[in-house]
Amino acid sequence: MLKIIRKICYHLLKRLSIYYEDGIGIKSVKKRLHLKKLNINYSRYKLFDKKWLLDSNINTVIDIGANIGEFTFIFSELFPNAYIYAFEPLPDCFNQLEKRTKNMRNIKIFNFALGSTEGELKLHKSSWHPASSFREMGDLHKQNYPHSSESDDLIVRIKKLDDIFKKESLTNNIFIKMDVQGFEDEVIKGGPNIFKNAKVVVVESSYQKLYDNEPLFDGIYSLLKPLGFEFRGSLKQSVSKSDESFLQADCIFIKRNNNV
Repeated sequence: MLKIIRKICYHLLKRLSIYYEDGIGIKSVKKRLHLKKLNINYSRYKLFDKKWLLDSNINTVIDIGANIGEFTFIFSELFPNAYIYAFEPLPDCFNQLEKRTKNMRNIKIFNFALGSTEGELKLHKSSWHPASSFREMGDLHKQNYPHSSESDDLIVRIKKLDDIFKKESLTNNIFIKMDVQGFEDEVIKGGPNIFKNAKVVVVESSYQKLYDNEPLFDGIYSLLKPLGFEFRGSLKQSVSKSDESFLQADCIFIKRNNNV
């Protein structure tokens, strides 16, 4: 009984702490209810609900690694006037993404992956779909995320970002969100022109090896820095279960000379 009471108190305090951070008011409650109807996780929404980003006048969003569209919907809420392009290669996830976005005219979806070449490539489909990658999952990842350790292989199409878009076909003030589990370097290499013309890039980047041969933060920054970006911090960081060291983060890169 005591264990149940503790569990109830924990979840109650967790919920109250979120309200404490945002302030309790009619506007906040209405927003939460609205997001809940859209099946949007409020805490993930708040990751991107930042003044500096909202003031960036984003007109185009490129969501690379969209999965079932959780962040695609978040971006649609935050940037209602923007056009969103979402990429997801996994058939199961894409089917859900397609169903969720079929009536949304501002969202266009693509059922293939992005990389530095065009063709077909073997994807390791994880037992936890968001952890799927073209690179083999490392032991450190399996130790910290055991629910994602099993995988099946499938062949998916892959294209280059620069071949999909031409700069003139995209509205300025581009925001790129990329989460492709250790394959981020290959996406950048296949889309330097689009990345160069982006205003804000948020990339999930590892500090420790989670996938074989993946570039760590320095490797990602070395690709984005020549394209005109500065590192400006992270939205959130993941921590190792064994020693509480940082494993990865959603890293923020801003185009130099932008007032962001």
